[in-house]
Amino acid sequence: MSGSVTVIGGHSGATLTGLVTVPISFLPGALQTTLTSLSNAVTGGTEGLNNTSVVGGNATIPSILELTSTDSVSSSISVPGNYNALIDTETSDDTIAGNGSSNFLAVFSSNSSVNFATNGGEGSIFASGNADLGVSGSAWSIIGGSGGNLSINTDSASTYVTLSGAGNAVGSYSQVLNVLAGGSNDFIQTGTQNTPSSDVVSVTGFADIRNLGAADTVYATGAGSFIGSFGAQGGSIYFINEGTAASSIIGGINLSTGLLTSPGSVTVQAGAGGGVYDGGTNGNNSLIGGSGLVTLFSAGTDNYLYANGSSSGAGYNLLNAASGSNDTLVAGTGSTNNIFFAGTGTESISSFGKGVQTYFVGTLGSETISGSSVSGATNDFVFNQAASAGGGTDLIKNWGASGTADYAVINNGDNITGVTIQDIVSLSGANSGTQIDLTDGTTIKIIGVNVDSFSQSLVGGTHF
Repeated sequence: MSGSVTVIGGHSGATLTGLVTVPISFLPGALQTTLTSLSNAVTGGTEGLNNTSVVGGNATIPSILELTSTDSVSSSISVPGNYNALIDTETSDDTIAGNGSSNFLAVFSSNSSVNFATNGGEGSIFASGNADLGVSGSAWSIIGGSGGNLSINTDSASTYVTLSGAGNAVGSYSQVLNVLAGGSNDFIQTGTQNTPSSDVVSVTGFADIRNLGAADTVYATGAGSFIGSFGAQGGSIYFINEGTAASSIIGGINLSTGLLTSPGSVTVQAGAGGGVYDGGTNGNNSLIGGSGLVTLFSAGTDNYLYANGSSSGAGYNLLNAASGSNDTLVAGTGSTNNIFFAGTGTESISSFGKGVQTYFVGTLGSETISGSSVSGATNDFVFNQAASAGGGTDLIKNWGASGTADYAVINNGDNITGVTIQDIVSLSGANSGTQIDLTDGTTIKIIGVNVDSFSQSLVGGTHF
């Protein structure tokens, strides 16, 4: 509903009469039903009414407080204890202290610019725009209008928020927070105090979500998207992309090492939207791409990265293992071009992509790499070697599968020289093939390939 809702409480002289128009921008029609019920209660004498512009009020029964002045003079008001509803249509900047009662109803029109503190209790708040809300108590439902500019700070046990318009901000220490983020630029900060916080955010517009130790579940639908990040407190983010837009979770980076530094743990189902997703340093991150292209960075240990996005051109998925991690990196059968970066731990890398597969193998660590065996695929294995930091062990499978083109290159890196092939020998047994030893201590085992396929003279940026 848009336009306005009406309630009893207009005045002629000093007599309460008629109806007050409450300008409302895009608040639900159910609000009119609620206010009509209150009007009927006033008419029937079971509900009191106090319009601050005229004489009125009844201290002996539950009452409604109306603020309807148009004089633009700011007010500072405390809601009396027997009042269970507040309606503010004033054009002034009002500061209002709630009474902490149960089943409280507050309505702020699009004319209002209000600072309202609930002071405990529970109930519903309809704010058409330009409201600064301090929410505490047991359970509150807050619905913002299309005017946006709604600021909410809550430590209520449960808080349910609907946002629209632009420029909304929510800061939450609620134990349970549910947000429907339909605004064009919503900022949501979730945290936890003495008890764990469990939050659900559904994004249909755009939201910037910062996690300060909470457990967040985020859904994006339609064209909705979000950007997530962690503070020093860690926490967890579980993101499910049910829409078509790309989203991202961005971690902090140590500028000296290039490694991710944000604590926390991330689970992603990127869907058709794809996007860029960083894991948290608590490890056990599960970053799973759908049909959209993804860029995935792990952190900590024991992570799982999966990409399945395709591209008709040069677009690619990028999967990056963490330093010292024990990660599993997989490109699925729906993918085309994929780039893998191994770390310095123990990694398992597998590709089923149809296009160009590029594997950057680290100087340290132990990697098992299964190249794509899809006909028409290309597998490029790049060994970035440094004479001072060698010693890794690399096991390569599916080399030379029917219909594929496979290459390996030893790349000395920037301004680094001196890494050469020390020996090429045959392997026998279950992993028969060829072993290539480098002078920096690295061992490359290529399974199923005869030693005669390789030459010691091809080194330093040359394919072999």
